[in-house]
Amino acid sequence: MSFTTGSTFSTNYRSLGSIQEPSYGAQLVSNVTSVYRGARGSVRSLETKNQKLESKIQEHMKKKEPQVRDWSHYFKTIEDLWAQIFTNTVDNARIVLQIDNARLAADDFRVKDETELAMR
Repeated sequence: MSFTTGSTFSTNYRSLGSIQEPSYGAQLVSNVTSVYRGARGSVRSLETKNQKLESKIQEHMKKKEPQVRDWSHYFKTIEDLWAQIFTNTVDNARIVLQIDNARLAADDFRVKDETELAMR
């Protein structure tokens, strides 16, 4: 049974066994809840699928973890190369110092020579 008041709002009565209960827009709400329940069921299945996928990803990542490699046999070679670099650096610095000393000595002799020529 349905009746309309002065406004556009309508009241419907639905039967619950022997009791009649007014439902205000219950049709709309029941449609929404049925859609919600349907979505909730698929959400749960999505959640289980997501959990399965996450476990597969974790297993894959465990398999793909970087392997620890033993680089110790390279350390001796590296130390030898560092020693050679250090030795060559010291030798180069020594040579540069000798060149600078030779230039200074040459400048001193030139100044001394010019001074003697000027005195004559």
